[in-house]
Amino acid sequence: AVRARPEKRHPPRLAIFEPGAGPRTDGVQLAGVRSKLGPKSFLFGDFQAPTDEELATLQRELNIHPLAIDDVQHRHQRPKIDVYPDHYFLVLYRITTVENRITIEEIDLFIGPQFLILCHEGEVPLLKEVFERFCRMTGEHDVSGQRRGAGGADRAAADPDVVVARAGSNDVGAATAADQV
Repeated sequence: AVRARPEKRHPPRLAIFEPGAGPRTDGVQLAGVRSKLGPKSFLFGDFQAPTDEELATLQRELNIHPLAIDDVQHRHQRPKIDVYPDHYFLVLYRITTVENRITIEEIDLFIGPQFLILCHEGEVPLLKEVFERFCRMTGEHDVSGQRRGAGGADRAAADPDVVVARAGSNDVGAATAADQV
Protein backbone atom coordinates (compact mmCIF):
# COMPACT_ATOMS: atom_id res chain seq x y z
CA ALA A 1 0.00 0.00 0.00
CA VAL A 2 1.18 3.50 -0.79
CA ARG A 3 2.09 5.48 2.31
CA ALA A 4 -0.43 8.03 3.52
CA ARG A 5 1.21 11.33 4.44
CA PRO A 6 0.50 12.73 7.90
CA GLU A 7 -1.22 16.10 8.01
CA LYS A 8 1.74 17.70 9.77
CA ARG A 9 5.35 16.65 9.35
CA HIS A 10 8.68 18.18 10.16
CA PRO A 11 10.76 19.26 7.17
CA PRO A 12 13.80 17.11 6.36
CA ARG A 13 16.56 17.53 8.93
CA LEU A 14 19.99 17.49 7.28
CA ALA A 15 23.47 17.90 8.74
CA ILE A 16 26.89 17.48 7.17
CA PHE A 17 29.73 16.63 9.52
CA GLU A 18 33.14 17.93 8.46
CA PRO A 19 36.12 16.47 10.36
CA GLY A 20 37.77 19.12 12.46
CA ALA A 21 34.90 21.57 11.94
CA GLY A 22 31.94 19.66 13.35
CA PRO A 23 28.42 19.46 11.95
CA ARG A 24 26.83 22.04 9.71
CA THR A 25 23.04 22.33 9.50
CA ASP A 26 22.49 25.88 8.19
CA GLY A 27 21.82 25.97 4.49
CA VAL A 28 22.20 22.21 3.93
CA GLN A 29 19.88 21.37 1.04
CA LEU A 30 19.19 17.91 -0.33
CA ALA A 31 19.54 19.03 -3.96
CA GLY A 32 23.25 19.18 -4.74
CA VAL A 33 24.31 17.62 -1.42
CA ARG A 34 26.66 15.09 -3.05
CA SER A 35 28.84 17.90 -4.39
CA LYS A 36 29.12 19.37 -0.88
CA LEU A 37 30.52 16.16 0.66
CA GLY A 38 34.29 16.10 1.01
CA PRO A 39 36.24 12.83 1.16
CA LYS A 40 35.76 12.55 4.96
CA SER A 41 32.37 14.29 5.25
CA PHE A 42 29.30 12.52 6.59
CA LEU A 43 25.65 13.35 5.88
CA PHE A 44 22.91 12.63 8.43
CA GLY A 45 19.33 13.01 7.21
CA ASP A 46 16.02 12.50 8.98
CA PHE A 47 12.91 12.45 6.78
CA GLN A 48 9.42 12.25 8.23
CA ALA A 49 6.96 11.09 5.56
CA PRO A 50 9.32 11.83 2.65
CA THR A 51 7.65 13.04 -0.52
CA ASP A 52 8.18 11.32 -3.86
CA GLU A 53 10.24 14.36 -4.92
CA GLU A 54 12.48 14.08 -1.85
CA LEU A 55 12.97 10.36 -2.46
CA ALA A 56 13.81 10.98 -6.13
CA THR A 57 16.38 13.57 -5.05
CA LEU A 58 17.85 11.13 -2.50
CA GLN A 59 18.11 8.50 -5.22
CA ARG A 60 19.85 10.89 -7.60
CA GLU A 61 22.19 12.53 -5.05
CA LEU A 62 23.26 9.43 -3.11
CA ASN A 63 22.90 6.79 -5.83
CA ILE A 64 20.21 4.94 -3.87
CA HIS A 65 18.95 1.81 -5.61
CA PRO A 66 15.47 2.25 -7.19
CA LEU A 67 14.12 -0.87 -5.46
CA ALA A 68 15.05 0.58 -2.07
CA ILE A 69 13.29 3.85 -2.95
CA ASP A 70 10.23 1.84 -4.01
CA ASP A 71 10.26 0.04 -0.65
CA VAL A 72 10.19 3.38 1.20
CA GLN A 73 7.24 4.52 -0.91
CA HIS A 74 5.18 1.47 0.03
CA ARG A 75 4.12 0.37 3.51
CA HIS A 76 4.50 -2.90 5.31
CA GLN A 77 7.90 -4.08 4.17
CA ARG A 78 9.23 -7.05 6.06
CA PRO A 79 12.15 -6.34 8.39
CA LYS A 80 15.23 -6.81 6.23
CA ILE A 81 18.70 -5.73 5.21
CA ASP A 82 19.29 -5.29 1.47
CA VAL A 83 22.92 -5.02 0.37
CA TYR A 84 23.64 -2.89 -2.67
CA PRO A 85 27.08 -2.15 -4.19
CA ASP A 86 27.53 1.18 -2.38
CA HIS A 87 24.94 1.23 0.41
CA TYR A 88 22.70 -0.82 2.67
CA PHE A 89 18.93 -0.50 3.03
CA LEU A 90 17.37 -1.58 6.31
CA VAL A 91 13.73 -1.90 7.31
CA LEU A 92 13.16 -1.96 11.06
CA TYR A 93 10.14 -1.57 13.29
CA ARG A 94 9.75 0.48 16.46
CA ILE A 95 7.23 -0.92 18.90
CA THR A 96 5.80 1.39 21.58
CA THR A 97 2.84 1.59 23.87
CA VAL A 98 0.60 4.64 24.02
CA GLU A 99 -2.22 4.61 26.58
CA ASN A 100 -1.97 0.81 26.88
CA ARG A 101 -2.13 0.44 23.10
CA ILE A 102 0.71 -1.11 21.14
CA THR A 103 1.82 0.85 18.09
CA ILE A 104 4.25 -0.28 15.41
CA GLU A 105 6.19 2.16 13.23
CA GLU A 106 8.31 1.23 10.22
CA ILE A 107 11.68 2.96 10.09
CA ASP A 108 13.73 2.73 6.89
CA LEU A 109 17.47 3.45 6.83
CA PHE A 110 19.92 4.06 4.01
CA ILE A 111 23.51 3.55 5.18
CA GLY A 112 26.49 4.36 3.01
CA PRO A 113 30.14 5.24 3.61
CA GLN A 114 29.25 8.94 3.78
CA PHE A 115 25.62 8.99 4.85
CA LEU A 116 22.89 7.79 7.18
CA ILE A 117 19.37 8.61 6.06
CA LEU A 118 16.32 7.80 8.20
CA CYS A 119 12.77 7.67 6.78
CA HIS A 120 9.63 7.24 8.89
CA GLU A 121 5.99 8.33 8.92
CA GLY A 122 5.30 9.61 12.43
CA GLU A 123 7.28 11.82 14.76
CA VAL A 124 9.86 9.66 16.57
CA PRO A 125 11.34 11.64 19.49
CA LEU A 126 14.29 9.26 19.83
CA LEU A 127 15.36 9.94 16.24
CA LYS A 128 15.16 13.68 16.88
CA GLU A 129 17.38 13.16 19.96
CA VAL A 130 19.93 11.15 17.93
CA PHE A 131 19.97 13.85 15.23
CA GLU A 132 20.49 16.59 17.84
CA ARG A 133 23.33 14.60 19.47
CA PHE A 134 24.98 14.21 16.07
CA CYS A 135 24.74 17.97 15.57
CA ARG A 136 26.58 18.59 18.87
CA MET A 137 29.56 16.36 17.97
CA THR A 138 33.00 17.89 17.58
CA GLY A 139 36.51 16.65 16.87
CA GLU A 140 37.87 14.11 14.47
CA HIS A 141 35.68 11.12 13.57
CA ASP A 142 35.93 8.03 11.48
CA VAL A 143 33.17 5.93 9.93
CA SER A 144 32.90 3.76 13.06
CA GLY A 145 31.47 6.74 14.94
CA GLN A 146 34.29 6.90 17.50
CA ARG A 147 35.33 10.34 18.66
CA ARG A 148 39.04 10.96 18.75
CA GLY A 149 40.26 13.73 20.99
CA ALA A 150 43.46 14.68 22.76
CA GLY A 151 42.94 11.79 25.18
CA GLY A 152 42.51 9.11 22.53
CA ALA A 153 39.32 7.29 21.57
CA ASP A 154 36.29 8.45 23.55
CA ARG A 155 32.95 6.71 23.97
CA ALA A 156 30.91 5.98 20.88
CA ALA A 157 29.21 9.08 19.49
CA ALA A 158 25.78 7.51 19.77
CA ASP A 159 26.23 6.25 23.33
CA PRO A 160 23.60 3.47 23.61
CA ASP A 161 23.19 3.87 27.37
CA VAL A 162 22.45 7.59 27.10
CA VAL A 163 20.14 7.21 24.09
CA VAL A 164 18.14 4.39 25.69
CA ALA A 165 17.95 6.16 29.04
CA ARG A 166 16.31 9.09 27.27
CA ALA A 167 14.14 6.95 25.03
CA GLY A 168 11.28 7.04 27.52
CA SER A 169 9.31 4.49 29.42
CA ASN A 170 6.95 3.89 26.48
CA ASP A 171 9.59 2.06 24.44
CA VAL A 172 9.27 -1.69 24.59
CA GLY A 173 12.28 -4.02 24.75
CA ALA A 174 14.97 -1.39 24.20
CA ALA A 175 18.43 -2.76 25.00
CA THR A 176 20.67 -0.58 22.85
CA ALA A 177 20.40 2.37 20.50
CA ALA A 178 20.67 -0.09 17.62
CA ASP A 179 17.49 -1.74 18.85
CA GLN A 180 15.73 1.61 18.69
CA VAL A 181 16.95 2.85 15.32
